[in-house]
Amino acid sequence: MVNTDSMTAVLRPGKRPTGAENAIIMKRVLRLLRRHWPDTRILLRGDGHFANPELMQLIIDDGNADFIFGLTGNAVLSRKAEGLMKNARGHLALHQSMSAQKRWPDVAAVRQFGEFEYAAKSWSQAHRVLLKAKVLVGSDGKYN
Repeated sequence: MVNTDSMTAVLRPGKRPTGAENAIIMKRVLRLLRRHWPDTRILLRGDGHFANPELMQLIIDDGNADFIFGLTGNAVLSRKAEGLMKNARGHLALHQSMSAQKRWPDVAAVRQFGEFEYAAKSWSQAHRVLLKAKVLVGSDGKYN
C-alpha cells in the first residue's frame, strides 16, 4: 500500500510540460517506487502530452514497466484509421437500412476497434496503437 505522502512536487508554469520535464519527474517517481517494490510491473497511463520520446524511452529502459498513452491525431494516424472508419460508417449505414425495413433495432452509434504498429519520426521504435472508430447517426465519425 502506498502511503499518502507526496512522492514529488513540481512548481512550474501552467503550460504543457516538455518531454524532458515529464521524464525528469517520472524518473524520480520510478526511483522511489523501485526502492520499495523493485520487481513490481508498473503501468504508466497518460494523455497525449505524455507520448513523447523522452518519457517513452525512460519507461522502455526500466525493463519492468509499460505505458498506455493517448496520441494526438496527425495525417499518418488519420490515414491508418481511415479503413476502420470506412468500415464503421458502412456498418452504421447497414444498421440504418435494416432498421428502416423493421428488420433490425435502431442504433445510435457504431464502434469498432483495431490496432496497428506506428512509429513517429522522433520515437526509437514502433509501438502498438489501439484505435476506436466511432460513428454516430448524423456524423461522419471520429477516431481515438
